[in-house]
Amino acid sequence: MSDFYNDIIIDSSVSLRRNLKNYPFCEKMTPAQKNELLSNLMQYIKNKAHLLPCKFNYNEAVFLSEREFNFLKDYLKLENFNKTELSSIGIFKAESDKISVVINNNEHIGISALSFGLSLNEAYSKIKYIDNVICDELPLAFNNKIGYLFSEILENGTGIDAYCTMHLPALEHTSELKRYSESMKNFGIKIEKTGEFGSIYKVRNVLKGLVDENEYLENLTAVVRNLAYEEKAARETMFITDEIKKSIVLAVEVLKNSMELNYDMLLQMISLVKIGISEGFIFGINIGEIEKYMDILRDSSIEYSYEDENKDRRRAKLIKSIFEKVYY
Repeated sequence: MSDFYNDIIIDSSVSLRRNLKNYPFCEKMTPAQKNELLSNLMQYIKNKAHLLPCKFNYNEAVFLSEREFNFLKDYLKLENFNKTELSSIGIFKAESDKISVVINNNEHIGISALSFGLSLNEAYSKIKYIDNVICDELPLAFNNKIGYLFSEILENGTGIDAYCTMHLPALEHTSELKRYSESMKNFGIKIEKTGEFGSIYKVRNVLKGLVDENEYLENLTAVVRNLAYEEKAARETMFITDEIKKSIVLAVEVLKNSMELNYDMLLQMISLVKIGISEGFIFGINIGEIEKYMDILRDSSIEYSYEDENKDRRRAKLIKSIFEKVYY
């Protein structure tokens, strides 16, 4: 089902958070304690490198330029960064995968993985292995009755967070998405739009406490699958019209011929193109290729790779070359 719905389910993210019992929570730590913990954990993780499933590169946020930091944060989809505390944040990034281990950002240790499509179990297995390697010998803040401990009491428990990013233009144009979103709140599922443009939503399991991690992921997987099915059905009833086809064709022409293209306009055009691909009348590119290209088309990626160039002009050049062989 993951392959069949890859035009709807963009990616899956899973993270695990941990604190050490011999240090205060991040928000209560002194600068000296944060620097000490950063130094100790950095060296500790480097010493464990031979046991990890992939090679990691290490960066201290304080030594990154703003464009380097924004690129890294957006590429890994790292959330809730405390920008006022960058001097004590360390980031281990996998060389060949979207996996990260972050030190001192809200929690002492945060391990995250991002995978294409509906792949929650795949992402979870990667970070659980890393969690076992890194945290096996650490004195973690843990209570047998309530689980891992965090500064917010309601966060105590398993320390897992997971979401899927979905493209839901058909449901967005009906009352069904709002209804579905309201009903899912009762089951601990939050459906939230990521920005004004592009019909992109995060579907997140927000249940906390001592939840079973596999059951937690299974519940989110079931919701995402059902939502993808509903989106597919909604497209079949409302998107196969001449008017929509004209809009999709226009989107392709805009992408192939624009001299400048801001990111919001790109999201609107790509949203239409993806519908055209899934409905079988846009050729020369597939959904997976588009999602991979979106990484290099973000503002932070362009600023990182082309520091001195107008990013909207550079984005237009890039998308023109990507869509050179696209036709309808």
